[in-house]
Amino acid sequence: MRLVFIAGSPRRKSRTRVLVERARDHARNEHPECETDLLDLAATTPEPFKDWETEYSDATRNVVERVLASDAMVVGSPVFNGSYSSAVKNLFEHIDYKELEGMVAGFIVVGGGDQSFLQVRAHLAQLMAYYRVPVVPRAVFATEEQVDEGPPEKILKRIDRLVDATFAAATGARAAADAERKMEREHAPQA
Repeated sequence: MRLVFIAGSPRRKSRTRVLVERARDHARNEHPECETDLLDLAATTPEPFKDWETEYSDATRNVVERVLASDAMVVGSPVFNGSYSSAVKNLFEHIDYKELEGMVAGFIVVGGGDQSFLQVRAHLAQLMAYYRVPVVPRAVFATEEQVDEGPPEKILKRIDRLVDATFAAATGARAAADAERKMEREHAPQA
């Protein structure tokens, strides 16, 4: 099982990254059988997407491969103009919608105030629906102030529950996919 934790803020001093790192650390501690990967879009920014014919750099291809190699993802994004960040949007522009089917996603959203959280969660859920990626029902929402002051215990517990729910959903999705492949093999025409 492999989970990728995407810190989707383009800022070097990212509050979103603080919470996404906490999520990754919880996965490492509570699910040691799970391989984790922190993908910080401020440090490893894919080139701007142009089209499918463009040859992108090895660094950009590597970022995309890190997502594709995962069974689930936790996507963290700041609120930018009532939606998720352009860094998150650009990352997913590089991925063919068919390649993520079978993955599971959870969300962490950080905003300047307590408005737009549900709107951003809805935008992320719509993006995942396009990619045929089921979404963990509850997201984690935090304000910049909460992160700056040290996230309160209730936020930390929500992050832990999000990671646990994402891990459980990915485990179930993997089991379902394995069962489906087994049935296909058993019912395949014999030559």
